[in-house]
Amino acid sequence: MEELVTKNNGIKKLKVMNKYYDPVKYWNERIKLYGFVNTRATEITAMEYDFCHKYINNGDKVLDYGVGDGKLFPVYQEKQCEVIGYDIANWLTYEHCKDYNFPFKYLLSNTVRILTEFENKSFDVVVCFGVLLHVRPDDIVMMINDISRLGKKCIFTTHSDLNAVKIDENTNINKHCFNHDYELIFKKLDVIPELYEYVADTTLLIVI
Repeated sequence: MEELVTKNNGIKKLKVMNKYYDPVKYWNERIKLYGFVNTRATEITAMEYDFCHKYINNGDKVLDYGVGDGKLFPVYQEKQCEVIGYDIANWLTYEHCKDYNFPFKYLLSNTVRILTEFENKSFDVVVCFGVLLHVRPDDIVMMINDISRLGKKCIFTTHSDLNAVKIDENTNINKHCFNHDYELIFKKLDVIPELYEYVADTTLLIVI
């Protein structure tokens, strides 16, 4: 439960009654609202394309962690990667996949969890684009630790400025995004990123 409280000359602020949202429920509901069945919600950007090409090699085994509706598929097609796409919401449709012929398996989960079915360093690259900011604070260390366990190389993009993230249309509040201290998280995990770079003012690129 969440409620609005009024403070500081009428400015509305969020008072959180339960700590965090239910990501599985939220994102599956958002699919119904967005309704992107035959088209993608967003297409791959030039920055994302170049970032992928720098760290993904031809024929790599890739885990796309938070595959969404497959906006990175053009890179996997060019590189002929062997891809497992993991998500907690069922974004993908036949229309999203029909024009691609790289090896692909879809792993859909009904909870945020550790991917125990994969051994350490099972993937040449784990790609996690635009996911971290939506991860609840109680889950973020677990998730980054598991991703780093799974990938020989792990590449992330996330928003570094939540003011640039679209707020909820109905409540005028962003309920599903969080500011995380990634430097502190990596320190806790004893991980030194190969790349930790802010670009375009609102995006953070991380490679471990």
